[in-house]
Amino acid sequence: MVKVAQPDVWKPLHIHTWEEANGPVPEGMQVWAKDGNPRNVALENLTLSTLAEIHLRTNFNYRGLPDEVLDILHLQNEIKKTIKRKRRNEK
Repeated sequence: MVKVAQPDVWKPLHIHTWEEANGPVPEGMQVWAKDGNPRNVALENLTLSTLAEIHLRTNFNYRGLPDEVLDILHLQNEIKKTIKRKRRNEK
């Protein structure tokens, strides 16, 4: 945690580091460490992702898979959700 304002306004260091370089974190996005180590706050290790994407990447069954495969799995889940949403709206 890093103190960002008075009297006692604190922000997680990884978020503060990201915002200093890239601006505010967009709504619905989260800053997380690519290597899974939250103490490694080097800017090149930080990335923006949705919560669903973070869950997919940290899922025990998917550990060790290449990033390209994880990206495909995430896109597949997004397509399934979109289809389900459209079907629900058609009814």
